[in-house]
Amino acid sequence: MGCPGLISSVDVANTLNKWYLHIKKREVSQAVELRDEIQDMLGKMEENQDVLLYFNILDYRFKVLMEDLVGKPTITESERIKTDDMLRFYFYLFKGMYESAKNNYSEALALFRVAERQLDKVYDEIYLDDKF
Repeated sequence: MGCPGLISSVDVANTLNKWYLHIKKREVSQAVELRDEIQDMLGKMEENQDVLLYFNILDYRFKVLMEDLVGKPTITESERIKTDDMLRFYFYLFKGMYESAKNNYSEALALFRVAERQLDKVYDEIYLDDKF
């Protein structure tokens, strides 16, 4: 499995999902507190680039939330929609991974199917560049 003392990337992804829910609900104090906890966890996590990517996307969304509260939006609505679509995909993907790690395979499969349906909404610059 992993090295002793390392935090499982699945556990970190599950915590990221909780953080995302607080961000979506605009629960700022809980989101700020969980962000600090997650940053500590990331330093102790087994290597997983997907989880780090998910953190960076969520952190961007968190910063948007904080900017919204002080009244200085810096991104366009279309950029916000693209980010939210990707977040939905990763939310279901990592929730499925978490359920799979807990041996809840039926729940995991259902969540993976939801994630799969989100893929057509995820913006992929590389794919779009290859089409033309």
